[in-house]
Amino acid sequence: RLREQTARLARLDHVGAVRQCGLVTGLDLVADKARGTPYPWREQRGTRACHAARGHGALVRQLGDVVVLMPPLCVTVDEIDALATAVEAGIREATGS
Repeated sequence: RLREQTARLARLDHVGAVRQCGLVTGLDLVADKARGTPYPWREQRGTRACHAARGHGALVRQLGDVVVLMPPLCVTVDEIDALATAVEAGIREATGS
């Protein structure tokens, strides 16, 4: 289910590369998806996206402008869906899309 949600999140306008290994997923935030242009580091879009996702009920971390999802092994399908929804809302708020 996480792979399905990751594929959905990958279609967002400001999500570039996506990496997933098991339950660990990294979503790169980019200013221009077509060119892969990163955001200026001072804008801290990854931090902003994670803070916004927290407001929607998800605790996720960032590594620069990479939003990292690492749900526990005991996560349910409904919790994965809620996590993805919160992360999407956080990314949209942080990128203005």
